[in-house]
Formats: sequence, structure tokens, C-alpha cells
Amino acid sequence: VGVVGAAVAGLTAWFQAHRLDTEATAYSVTAREIRHILSLVDTEAGPDEWARFVGQAETAISREHTMWGAG
Repeated sequence: VGVVGAAVAGLTAWFQAHRLDTEATAYSVTAREIRHILSLVDTEAGPDEWARFVGQAETAISREHTMWGAG
């Protein structure tokens, strides 16, 4: 029983670590995308440009929020 318990605990830890690695990669991609979007913002932008910027930022954040909620 002890060996089986240790094996189950080891597999559980491995799966959790793998899942966290996947989440870290996803967060990194989203952070990089948001930094890129922020680098494009023009503080003198007109309403249409500002709306496009906000839309891009919301899309990136919404996608990450959806992934977080699904996990």
C-alpha cells in the first residue's frame, strides 16, 4: 500500500507541476502580448485609435481570463 501511495503522490505532483508549467507559459505569452499592445499606444490618439487599442487589450485579457476560468 505504501508503494502505491507513493506512486500516486508522485504522479499527482508531476501532473500538477506540468499543469503549472503550461499555465506559466500561457501567462507569459499574454504578458508579452499586453506589453506589445502597450508599446503601440499613442497618448495623442483619436477616439477611433483609442477604441482599437482598448479592443486589443480587452481581447488579450479576456482570453487569459477565459483560460483561467476553464482551469
